[in-house]
Amino acid sequence: MARQMQRYIVRPSEAERLKYRWVVLACSFVIRMLVFGSLFSVGVLYMQWLNDFGSGRGETAWIGSIAAGTTLLMGPVGSALLDRFNCRQIIVASGVVLATALIISSFATGIPFLCVSFGVVAGGAGGVANLAAVVSLSQYFDKQRPLAMGVGSSGVGVGAFLFGFLQNIFVEQYTWKGSLLLIGGLQLNVIICGLLMMEPEQLRHYDVIW
Repeated sequence: MARQMQRYIVRPSEAERLKYRWVVLACSFVIRMLVFGSLFSVGVLYMQWLNDFGSGRGETAWIGSIAAGTTLLMGPVGSALLDRFNCRQIIVASGVVLATALIISSFATGIPFLCVSFGVVAGGAGGVANLAAVVSLSQYFDKQRPLAMGVGSSGVGVGAFLFGFLQNIFVEQYTWKGSLLLIGGLQLNVIICGLLMMEPEQLRHYDVIW
């Protein structure tokens, strides 16, 4: 009997009755805001890197390009991981990697360093977290899925808009290294959101949220 209960799959049409779906939607929004905000506001740091490292404009621009490209190319990798782990586990792990990569990037000594730490590692972790945040919505929403996807996707725009201002303030106060350190610390909130994004099967026996 216990095994049958563990194997029971809650369909999206059933999970949509869970009040907890709004918590999942809020977490998905915040995750995407944090991920894309931190990676897509790199333009604020561009001039700082040019001045500090004395590299060419084209070479410096590779940092942001690699980050954006890696983030959006992580679909196949994220899909493979989702076949083995649930969204909650993937988001928590990605949050740890993302925060660590950005903090390490604050100690960068050159453009190649940032291309790897910021571009590849942070970008890759952000891409996987983004995919898991989207998939989690499909587990909780059926008829309201277009609404959920729209609200979740708006986190991308809010993050890019908000983090541009944040990065600018942080750079003026603490230099680009301090800015990356603070932005990396903010990414720890991805872990918190991930912990809150429980699977529908974990909630089906709690009548208070139906």
